[in-house]
Amino acid sequence: KAMAKISSALMLADTPENTLIANRFPLAMPQEEIEERYAAMAHCIANKLAIEMEYLSLSNEISKVESQIEESEALLEQMNAQLAEPEKFGIDLSNGEFYEKYEAAKRENTRLMVEWERLAEELEYAKNQ
Repeated sequence: KAMAKISSALMLADTPENTLIANRFPLAMPQEEIEERYAAMAHCIANKLAIEMEYLSLSNEISKVESQIEESEALLEQMNAQLAEPEKFGIDLSNGEFYEKYEAAKRENTRLMVEWERLAEELEYAKNQ
């Protein structure tokens, strides 16, 4: 099939200038089609770079959220210990201030977990493109 294309290109060419030569082999393809193919390849490469940049950005965001989750979990662990032995840590549980802070810390931890899940899904989608 390739030889047929080359032969037809040579037969259609009335002068040597009308036949494209690349590495001494005539191409059976008009210049416009070659340019379209190169443009399509350039577009694909540009899209690939954009996707790779998005992937790296998402990876960085996930790392940041993971660090925040670790900090949040450490705070919750510390607060759980304080809640278990308030006298040892000198905490007054009667006014409810500690419980408000504790609930806020739990909500923040949950928010971070949801954010991590969202970013992980986006990362998986970007990875599969």
